[in-house]
Amino acid sequence: MIYKKLKPLFKVILYIIGIAVIMIAGVKTGVTIASNTSILDSLRPNTISPSDLLNKTSFSIGESLPVISASNSIGKTVNIDSLLNGYSTIIGFVSEGCDPCKVFVEAMLRESILKDDNCQLILLSSDPGYFTENYSIPSYYISNEFLESNLINGFPTIVGVNNNGIMVFISSGYIPLINSRFLSNHM
Repeated sequence: MIYKKLKPLFKVILYIIGIAVIMIAGVKTGVTIASNTSILDSLRPNTISPSDLLNKTSFSIGESLPVISASNSIGKTVNIDSLLNGYSTIIGFVSEGCDPCKVFVEAMLRESILKDDNCQLILLSSDPGYFTENYSIPSYYISNEFLESNLINGFPTIVGVNNNGIMVFISSGYIPLINSRFLSNHM
């Protein structure tokens, strides 16, 4: 008898739970899609400029990229400026044990500007194998002496270089506002 009286209530409760599950799944899916496609970037005002970024390095915006000698995976010395080839380039000084470095690399891989044929990402590290193996990005060995002499003490340090080899932004540390919108405006 009690069961018959409570049966409609159970149906209502199950109906509400079903709707809640569908809503939660939809919101999670929407957030995932928005995050992975950078669609949210178009909704956020881009209030950051290169001069707002913290630069602790000896590099300066508006100057040519200094000569950077690094080694490729077989130990051959490569001048990084020879890899620019007229492309806009994001150079990331990264370290294997650095979680913000991993976040930076993963975020850059999602950015639409890097899928463009006119922009590239180059990683420089004292331990480049990790990034080459895990992210399939050109990664080169850079000496600790170079890092120290150029005051690159924090990771990641990110340098944006335009297609003329001029540094257009420098950031000692990664912030999420370095995104497709920022890159499109300043590269």
